[in-house]
Order: sequence, then C-alpha cells, then structure tokens
Amino acid sequence: VCSSDLIPPEIGNLSSLNVLNLQGNNLSGSIPAEIQQCQTLFELRLSDNCLTGHIPVELGKLTELQVILDLSHNNLSGEIPQSLGNLMKLERLDLSSNHLQGQIPPSLGKLSSLDSLNLSYNLLQGQLPSSFSSFPRSAFLGNKKLCGAPLARCLGSSRRSGKWLSTAEVDAIIFAIVFTTAVVCLVMIYMMLRIWSTWRKVAVSNNEGIGNEIKEQDQEKWLGY
Repeated sequence: VCSSDLIPPEIGNLSSLNVLNLQGNNLSGSIPAEIQQCQTLFELRLSDNCLTGHIPVELGKLTELQVILDLSHNNLSGEIPQSLGNLMKLERLDLSSNHLQGQIPPSLGKLSSLDSLNLSYNLLQGQLPSSFSSFPRSAFLGNKKLCGAPLARCLGSSRRSGKWLSTAEVDAIIFAIVFTTAVVCLVMIYMMLRIWSTWRKVAVSNNEGIGNEIKEQDQEKWLGY
C-alpha cells in the first residue's frame, strides 16, 4: 500500500552523501530534482516504492554514480532522459517495471562501464542500440514494441531505423502480396490452358492423320484383292 510520504527536496542538502537507499518504503510523489546536489553519490536505490512522474533529467548530473541506479518497481512514466548517458561510471542500471515510454535514447548505448541493465516491463518501443546486443533478452522483455538484437529483428530496420510499420502500411503490404499472388495464379492458369489447348489440337490432328492412314491402308488391301 502506498503511503503519503514523499522524498523531501531537502535531500539535496546532503551534499556529502555517498549512498542513498530508500527502496521498499512505499514512498509516493516524484523524485525531487534537488537530488542533483548530492554530487558524491555513487549508489542510488529508490526501487519498490510508489514514485510517479518523469525521471528527472537532473539525475544525469550525478556523474559519480557507479555501483547502481535502481528506480525499478515504481510508477514512473515519460521517456528515459538523454542525460542518463552522462553517467559514464555507472555499472548497473535498473528501470524495470515502470510505465516508461518512447525510444531508448542512443546515449545509453555509450555507457561503456555498464555491466547490468534491466529495462523490462515498460512501454518502450523502437530499435535497441547495437551495443545492447550483449545483454540478455530478459533485460528487455515486456516491451512489446521493442526490437533489435537480442530481441526480434526490426521490420524494415535498414530503411526506417527500427520504427514500426503503421497499420496502413501493413494493410498496403498485405494487399500487394495478395494482389500479386492472384495475378501470378491467373497468369499460370492462362498459360496452362494455352498449353492444354495447343496439346489438344496436336493430339486431335495426330489422331485424324492416323485415321486417314488406316483408311488408305484398308483401301489398298481391298484393291489388292
């Protein structure tokens, strides 16, 4: 059950804080932007609460974060901010089980120190950064519109940069396939009928020729008698 307790903006006054662990406290409200003032944080755990709103872009200023940034199992929404790509020392990132939307920012693909990643069970879409292919499929499950290695290949990825085809485009492709198949079938039927007709004429002509030869032979026999 979610409580009415919030993370106070005064958290930013703890400028010498190294570890902040508030997980599993049923906290409500949003993540205060003032947390950016905790410049010495190297571990931030806010998972298993009832936090709402967007992930503040100010988290990208916590460049000393290294051990983990864990915001999983909350009610966070909106897009993943590009600024998280500034956390170059970060080794573990867990944003799973929220309501995050949109595409994964390319900046996350440049986190060279990242060993563990979990973005599962959100509403993310589009193509995964190529550098994410080394992570397990479980890191991205529950995002029905995500594609690219290690998930399924994106439709038209070479032309559309991982964007999904619209319903109208899918309908047009299906119509084109059905129409082309129908035309090919009609052409094949027409060709088969032409071949059969030609073969029938040849067969009839041959039969008539054989019949005439038999008649001539019979006439010659009678004349011989």
